[in-house]
Parts: sequence; structure tokens; C-alpha cells
Amino acid sequence: MKINNVYIGGWFQRTMLQLSEIYDFLREATTKLALDQDKLIEYRKNLQIGRIDYGVQGEEYIEFTTALNIKVKIFEDGLIILNNHNVSEDTLFADIDALTDYYETKLSPAFSYLFSLGAPVPKELAHIETVYPYFVVTDKATKEEMNTLLTRTDKQKYFEFDNEKYDVIRGDVYYFINNKKAETENIERYIEEQIFIREFKGQLHRYLNLHRIIWEKIDNVKDRASVKGADIVSFNTKLESYAKTITLIEGRINQMSTYLPTREKIAKSDKELVEFKKESAKLKIEFENKSRKQKAELIIKGRRTAKLNGIEKKSATALGDELKAVIFSPVHLSMVKDGPIERRKFIDNSLCQLKSNYRSVLKEYNRCLAQRNMLLKDMKNNANLEDMLYIWDKNLAKSGAKIIYQREKYIEALLPFATEIFDGLSKGREKIDLKLQCGFECKDKSVAEIENELTKLLISGRNSDILNRITTSGPHRDDMEILINEKSARLYASQGQQRSCVLALKLAEASLLKEMTDDEPLALLDDVMSELDESRQDYILNHIKNWQVFITCCDANTVLRLKKGKTFHIENGRCKN
Repeated sequence: MKINNVYIGGWFQRTMLQLSEIYDFLREATTKLALDQDKLIEYRKNLQIGRIDYGVQGEEYIEFTTALNIKVKIFEDGLIILNNHNVSEDTLFADIDALTDYYETKLSPAFSYLFSLGAPVPKELAHIETVYPYFVVTDKATKEEMNTLLTRTDKQKYFEFDNEKYDVIRGDVYYFINNKKAETENIERYIEEQIFIREFKGQLHRYLNLHRIIWEKIDNVKDRASVKGADIVSFNTKLESYAKTITLIEGRINQMSTYLPTREKIAKSDKELVEFKKESAKLKIEFENKSRKQKAELIIKGRRTAKLNGIEKKSATALGDELKAVIFSPVHLSMVKDGPIERRKFIDNSLCQLKSNYRSVLKEYNRCLAQRNMLLKDMKNNANLEDMLYIWDKNLAKSGAKIIYQREKYIEALLPFATEIFDGLSKGREKIDLKLQCGFECKDKSVAEIENELTKLLISGRNSDILNRITTSGPHRDDMEILINEKSARLYASQGQQRSCVLALKLAEASLLKEMTDDEPLALLDDVMSELDESRQDYILNHIKNWQVFITCCDANTVLRLKKGKTFHIENGRCKN
């Protein structure tokens, strides 16, 4: 029997912090919060951080290693996993003690201080002893060996199960997982889900315990048939804690509703890209960027990893910094057909490729928005919090103004290219127009002027926001109106016209990308020909110039109209010519 890894983990209490703020602290001992800098430096020093990375695995996460060979992984939702892979059967419990000691004496104090300005924790929850679940991963162990380990650690065995990839035996505190032929990533995903669910159950039980305490107090009053002043104070205290705990549980329920389905969705979508009865998939591309030949790889094996010139990147999306690409597929028709979310996503994704600082501004705005919305929800139980709205209004307007300004300038720059392309597609019969809708007139306004207008909008809508417990004004409600011959494309355009609109916007995005970055974009057009008449198809095939374009179609007759270029016949996933 070989012991591969030992894991422990938990769930941080609800807080207003974003993962990027935690990253700033872990990397440089900095924060935008009003915390003592010397304390931050000392806490960070005690963590003994080695390499630190920021990545995406369904959700964002931070991962760092320590001088003690401990790996720490922190997810956006507050889930934290620690593991040590330098373990053996002889040193197992010493290694477990080392993990626990690092968690309790180094990591938890640092994070408790960092989170100290976040949402308050009811006192009934603040001092509850934590029992960490431990996960011991073995290799080539028998059931007898696993049961022997369990009897050394736990009083009771709750369950055991096995499948073709791993066996699991669970006791009071310990999980023993024997890996038969599972990927490490799949084992870790199972561990993360178990910790998440376990902590959720723990907080639900604490909520129910508070419920019991309150009703016991009520029963005591009923038995006495009288009410004392001390009873009122006690009831108020308990009910306040009860309300706060309900808020905590509500937040966790919302997380539960998105956390596990998201993981499942990501895992399923990636799995579908792997050939049947195969364990992994790999995509390779060789390209030239600024006279430099480069190689990129995307590997799906449990999770997605990406490499550029043999060096692993933090995430697959990081490849976009080197390889500029514009993609059209039938799903992008939602840009016209559906609500404003897809149109905002189009603008924001385009701007992220063009402007290096736009992504950080967008993150800052979303951080402020989440905090303001959280404050609005907390006001349900504490009306005194209304005075704090001023702070978040100010921060929201500052970052929001930058977003609105950049969006307006982008649409202004995009429109001439979109007009030219749409004119070619329609043979001059139709005209496209684009307008940013942001709740006030923002055209030709400076960032400062937009900030002033947005501040006014937030103040005037404050009563409505308090009533609805959500921020109703700001860039997160913006829309880009798409017009054909001065009529709404969403309401009045045909299927072919809507497809032409999206196509014009995508090709215009590529044209603007080339003009502003001097990079040759790669255009990938999937099933672009359906629902287009022959003249529009001819324009796409023969009038798009100066970049490399890949077009997929299912009609062989379409290919015959291609005047210049190369065709490939794909059958059963293989090139036949």
C-alpha cells in the first residue's frame, strides 16, 4: 500500500472579499481595505509562500505552495483545500498534524484578519469548534488495509463504496480513498465537493440549533406565565443572531445552487470533447505572431490545461493574449435574439482583447456591485446600514463610468467597419446602426461627466434598490441597440438579417482588432452559410480579405463558389483530401 496524498479543507465564512483581493494579499501583502500594513506583512510572512498561481477550473481559484511542501487551493466561493503529497504510512499522522497546525496557526489567523471587515458572524457561530474532514488517498491498498487505517483513526464507519476508478471508506472524521485508475484531478474534485457539502450541512445544523435555543426560551417564558425585562434583551440577542445566521445560510444555499451544477457542467462539456473510450484529448496549433513562430496546446485530461511553447499557462484563456481570434457560431445569434447580457458580453470580451486594463476595471466594478448588493440584502435585518450605501455608490460610479466610456468609444469605433461589412452583405439595400443604452445620454461625455450622471442615477434609484434588494442602475444593465434601417433587429429582422447582423459585428470586431493592435486576427466561422442567400454567401467567400479565415459548411455546392482559397473535406473527424 502506498499513501499518495493527505487533504484537509473547509469553508471560510461569508465575506465581501473577492478572490482578486485575497490574491493581492498572498502575493504582495497588499489590500485596498483599511488594515494595518505591518500586520499584513507579518501574516503573509508566516504563510511561507513559495510559488503562487491564479487560474480557472470552472470557477476561479488561487493555488500556492509553501516551504513545508503544503499545497493550498482557494476557490472564489470560499472553499479551501490543503494537501501534502510527501507522506508515508509511517509519517501519516505527523503529516496530518502538520497540515492542521498550518491551517490553524498560520492560514486561519491571516484570513481572519483579512476578512475582519467583512460581514459579521453571529457569536453562536464564531466560537464553534471546527472538526476538519481529513482525506487520505492511497494507491493499491486492499479493503483490509483501508479498514485497518480506519480503526486507527475513527470510532465508527459510516459507509463504503467502490467503482472502477476508486474505493472510499468514511469514518467520523477520516475519508480513505484508494485510487485504482482515477486521475488526480477527479479525486480532488470529489474531495472538494465533499468538503463543500459537509460544511454546508454543518452550518445548517448550527442554524437549527439556534432555532431550538429560541424556542426553549419561549417555552420557559410560557411556563412562568410572565415576561421579565431580561427576557426581552435575551430574545433580541437570540433573534438577531438567528436573522444573521439565516442570511449566512441563504448565501450558502445560493452558492450550492451554482457551485456543484457549474462543476458538473464544466466537467461534462469537457468530457464530451474526449473521444469515446479515451482518457484525454489534445488540440495543437502552430501559428505566427509578430514574425515569431509559436506552438500552443490545449489538453483535456480531467481538467483543461494549456501550454504555449511548452510552458504551462495559468489558464486556457491566457492563450488569447498571443493568438487573437474571432469566432462565429450559431449560438452567437443570441446577441440579436436574446436580452442584453449577450450584447454586453460581446463588447466586454472585445475590449478585453484590445485594452489590457479593461479587465481589471470590469473586475473592480463587479466587486463593488457584489458588495453593494450584499449590503442591500443585509439591510433587510439592519436598516442602519443605509448610510454605507454612499461609499459603494461612489466606488460603483467611479469604476462604472470608465466602463461606460470605453463601451461608448468601442461602439463608435466599431460602427464604420460594421456598416461597411453589412453594406456588402446586403448589397447596399440595408443599413445597420449601433447605439449604447445606459440610462442617460453618454455620447461625447468625459469619464468625469459620466461618473456624475451615474452617481445621480444611483441616488435617485436608491429607494427602489432598497425595496428590491438589488442595484437597478449601472453598466451591468447597459445594452447595445442594433438597428436595421432604423428598426430594432431583435424585434423586426428576419433570420437571415439577424445572422447578417451578428456576422457583421464579428467581422467588424476582427477588423478593429487588426487596426488597433496590428495583429492579424484568425476568423473562425462555423455554419455561417445557412439562412443566407447566395449574394451574402458570395460576399463572405470572396470579399473578406487580409486575414486568415476558416469557414465550415455542410453543402458541397457552397464550396464551388469559392474563387480563391483551399477546401478540406472532413469525414468522421479526419481530413480526406
